[in-house]
Amino acid sequence: MSIRYWFLVLVPAAIVAHVFDAPPTVTFVLAGIALIPLSGLLGEATEELAAHLGERWGGFLNATFGNLAELVIALVALKAGEIELVQLSIVGSIIGNLFIVLGASMLVGGIRHGTLRFDPDLVGPMVTLLFLALTTMLVPTVAHLVQTDAVLEHRTNGVAIALLAFYALFLLHRAREPGDHVPPTAVVQETTGHAWSTRTAFGILAIAAVAIGGLSEILIHHIDHAAHALGWSKFFVGLFVIPLVGNVAEHIVAVFAAAKNRMNLSIEISVGSATQIALFVTPVLLLIAPLFGQELTLVFPLIGLEAIGTAVMAAWLVLLDGKSNWLEGAALCIVAVLFGYYCY
Repeated sequence: MSIRYWFLVLVPAAIVAHVFDAPPTVTFVLAGIALIPLSGLLGEATEELAAHLGERWGGFLNATFGNLAELVIALVALKAGEIELVQLSIVGSIIGNLFIVLGASMLVGGIRHGTLRFDPDLVGPMVTLLFLALTTMLVPTVAHLVQTDAVLEHRTNGVAIALLAFYALFLLHRAREPGDHVPPTAVVQETTGHAWSTRTAFGILAIAAVAIGGLSEILIHHIDHAAHALGWSKFFVGLFVIPLVGNVAEHIVAVFAAAKNRMNLSIEISVGSATQIALFVTPVLLLIAPLFGQELTLVFPLIGLEAIGTAVMAAWLVLLDGKSNWLEGAALCIVAVLFGYYCY
């Protein structure tokens, strides 16, 4: 058994610390470290499913289960009336996947393998949908600033349904496409069989995702105390800390996939996760908010929209030609660091 699985004992330890009101910083650290072995389980299950179902659907499932933690965190914050925190976490999840996860994947994969090649047709539909999501946020925000039509910011239900419909069309388009496109230089894994059956991999994936969701809820419960102790601003917490903590599982899996020269899978996880946050998680939160007696709109902070626009454009530019290297990955990571520096 890998030594990292010994750290699974921290999962119940974090829960016990939370239940018995241990010092918030201690509970926060325990829950954060416990996410690491759970991320390993999620990664192994994803690789097994990618072997059974192909990298396209394996990456999609990883992004879906990984975003479950982000959805749980956002729901907890929404119920507490932390509207700005919810909006910032949405922005942070999108730019985190496009800058940090994609950038780190290109950086690690490029250092190990030089030029990484992948299917450029994989990226086009996802980037198009991200531009669509950016537009749905930009229009009501600008309208709110110039006060030409204040009603726009309240028309969230219709926009939410439209985003979900477009995401459903995206999934239909994906399902009707032929199987995975494997680039000529990709590493072909020689397998004589699978360590886990598809059912076992699904089960482990689901259990790990639920556990990650529970630990994420503990983290959000103690994040204010930890932020105060560490001197973090609420803006920095919402834009960087919560998204990184909530999506740590898929982040690690995407980087590991790139390290094995499996960039198709890495892109499915990173860019696919950003697309899912924008077109599934966001509209779901918009529709659920009234049930909590809260009003969540698409009027976002301008710096958040600037970050999303920059991230989408940067991702499109580096992925357009179907190849990448460590320098492009480093550039994406540096941009993320600069945003973090200004928001700290």
